[in-house]
Order: sequence, then structure tokens, then C-alpha cells
Amino acid sequence: MDMDPDRENSEPSQSDLSELTDSPYDKGLQPLDRLMQVHNLQNHDLVKVAPRFLTHKMVQKGRSGRRLTAKVQRRLLEAARQVTGAPLEWADLFNYRG
Repeated sequence: MDMDPDRENSEPSQSDLSELTDSPYDKGLQPLDRLMQVHNLQNHDLVKVAPRFLTHKMVQKGRSGRRLTAKVQRRLLEAARQVTGAPLEWADLFNYRG
């Protein structure tokens, strides 16, 4: 089989990988994830009680640290307050503002 010289260097270098993880859209694992683990909650638990439109994908993005808008963060905060019964604040769920 012939080797394509352009494909020879197609593997990402270490600097390429670090650029991917330092993305402004990825904020790392959020406090929301820890809170949900402590309370033994699944994504569906927040979706089910949300007073406004909230999807499983929004919850998963919030947990994993994918950047969310402030509007979606507020929805997650409202749902988390309702399901836990705790007076949670923004900083209890996120380490950034959307």
C-alpha cells in the first residue's frame, strides 16, 4: 500500500491537543456535577422538574463544563433548587458566568 505523505503527519501533536483542551467553550467539570452526584440525581431529574424548557443535553453540557448561556444556567439553577430544596446560588453550580 502506498503511503500518502500528507497523511504521514496527520496525527495531532501535543500542542494541538493542548489547544483543544484550552478551549474557551470548555470550562471543565462543574460544581453542578458534584452536587448531582451527592444528591444521587440523574439529568432527567432536573429536566422533569424544570419550570421552564430544559433538555437532557443542556443538563449534560452544564455538568461537563461546555459553555452555556446565562439563560440556560438560570434554568439549571431553578431546577436544581426545586429538586434539592436547597437555597442554591450561581456559584454552587458553575465556576463561570454564561
